[in-house]
Amino acid sequence: SVPEALAEAIARCNTIIRRPMEEIYSILTTGNGELRLQEFYESTPFRAIQTLAGVCFNIHNYGDSKDDSGQSNFIQALTIMVNDINFELEMMTKQKAKFGYIEYLPFVPIFGMPLIETYFKSIMPGTALIYNGIFGYLARMVIMLSAIISYKVISGMTSINAFKEDDRDPWVIKLLSYKKFAKFIDDITPKGKKKERLENKLKSVLSRMDVRQFYTKKAVSAVGAFMVCLLIISCALSLGRDFIKTSTQQLSLIATNDMEKYSPELILEMDEQYLYSDKQWSDDELKSLVKSYMPGLSDLQVLDQVKRLKDKKESLEKAYFHWWFIWVCFLVGVVGWFAPDISLILRRYIVDTEGDTDFLQLQTLMSILMFMNIDTLETLRQLYQHSRIHKDMLLYCYHNFPSNPEKELTRLQSKTPIIEFKRFIGKLMLTINDLSLREAFSDLIIERDYIQRIREITANSALDRKRGLCGPLSMVPLGLTIIGELIIPLGMLGINEFMKALNSL
Repeated sequence: SVPEALAEAIARCNTIIRRPMEEIYSILTTGNGELRLQEFYESTPFRAIQTLAGVCFNIHNYGDSKDDSGQSNFIQALTIMVNDINFELEMMTKQKAKFGYIEYLPFVPIFGMPLIETYFKSIMPGTALIYNGIFGYLARMVIMLSAIISYKVISGMTSINAFKEDDRDPWVIKLLSYKKFAKFIDDITPKGKKKERLENKLKSVLSRMDVRQFYTKKAVSAVGAFMVCLLIISCALSLGRDFIKTSTQQLSLIATNDMEKYSPELILEMDEQYLYSDKQWSDDELKSLVKSYMPGLSDLQVLDQVKRLKDKKESLEKAYFHWWFIWVCFLVGVVGWFAPDISLILRRYIVDTEGDTDFLQLQTLMSILMFMNIDTLETLRQLYQHSRIHKDMLLYCYHNFPSNPEKELTRLQSKTPIIEFKRFIGKLMLTINDLSLREAFSDLIIERDYIQRIREITANSALDRKRGLCGPLSMVPLGLTIIGELIIPLGMLGINEFMKALNSL
C-alpha cells in the first residue's frame, strides 16, 4: 500500500520534507486526488518531489507490477529517483565548491568606497571636490547599480530553480489595458516577417510573452532608464553644489593643518562675500579679503586661500546642467531599450540547461506509465501535467491528438531540439497502432543510463561555463570602483595641478 509506505516514511523524515510528504499522503487518501495533484505540481518548485507525487499517485490508482526480471515497478521508479537526487546533490556540491560566496563579491566595493574616499581626502584635500562633486555622485551610483545587476544575474544563474515558467509581469498586462497606451505599443511593434522572427525567438526560449508585451517592457525600460539617469544627474548636481558651497577644505594636492585655528563659520563668511559679489575681484583684492578674515597667514598661505576661492567659484560655475547630459540620458535609455533582449539571451541559456533535466524527469515518469494499462492520449496528459519546460507543446499536442495522432506527434517531435527527446516521441508514435507502451519503451532504463552519463558531462561543462561567466561579472563593480574612485579622480587632480603649474610659469 502506497499510503502506508508514505505514512511510515513521514514518521521517519525530518521537518523539511515532512510537509510535502503529508500533502502527497493527503492527495492519495482524500477525494479530488487528481485535481489536488495538479495543484501540488503548481505549488511545488522541486522536481524530485513532483515526480514522487506523480509516481505514488499512479501506483496507488493503477497498482504495482513487476518487470520480466521480477523487479517491482514502484521500487524501480524510486531507485531511478534516488539516482537523480544523488546527481543533483553532487552538482549542488560542485557548484558550491566552484562558486562559494561569489554572488556577494559585487557588494564589496560599496563598503570599500567610503574608506577609499576618506583616505584620499585626508592626504589629498583636492580630491574632495571630485568625490563630492557631480562626477563622484555619478560614479557611486554607477558602481551601486552595477553591483545590484551583477548580484541579480549571478544569484539567478546559481539558483536551484533558475527557470521562471511564466515570465509575464502583471504591470505589463495592466498597462496594455489602457487604450491609448496599447495603441502606442501597436504603432511601435514590428510587422510582417520581423514580427514572425520575434515570435519565434520568444517561443524558442519558452517565453509566455507576446510581441506587444515584449515591446511594452522595452518601452518602459527605455523610458525608466532615461528618467532614472536624468534624476541621478539632477541629484548629483544639487548635492555637488551644496557641498561646494559649504566646503571649507583646502583643495590643494597636499594636506596641511594651517587652517585649524580658524573656525569653519568664519571661512564660510569670507567665501560668501566673494562668491555672491557681483564685482570682478582682482588678485590684490582677494588677498586683502583673505587677510582681513585670517590675519597672521604667511604670503604663501594667502595665495593658497586665493587659489581655493577661485577654484570654488569655478567649480560652482561649472556645476550646472550641460546640454550634453541629455545625450547621456538618451544613451542610457538605449541601453534600457535592449535590456529585455539581454534577458531573453540569459533565459535561452537557462532553458537549454533546464530542458535536459525536464526530459529526464519525463523519462522517470514514463518508467511508471509503461507498466500501466493506459493509451497514448492518457500518457500525453500525464506528461504535460508533469513537465515544466515542455509543458506548452505537450498540452497543444494533447488537445489536438484525437483529430490526427501521427501529425500531432510529428509536429511535437519538430518542436524540441533535444535529440533523445525526438527519439522518445518517435517511440510514442509506435504506440498509436503497433506497440504497447511497455513494448515501445522496453529499453528505456538502458537508454536512460546512457543519457544520464551524457547529462553529467553536459552539466559539468555548463557549470564551468557559468563559473567562467560569473567570475568576470562579479569583478565588474570592483573594476568600476578602481576606475571611478582611483584612476579618474587622481588623474583629474594631477592634470589640473599640472596645467595650473604650467600657466603660472
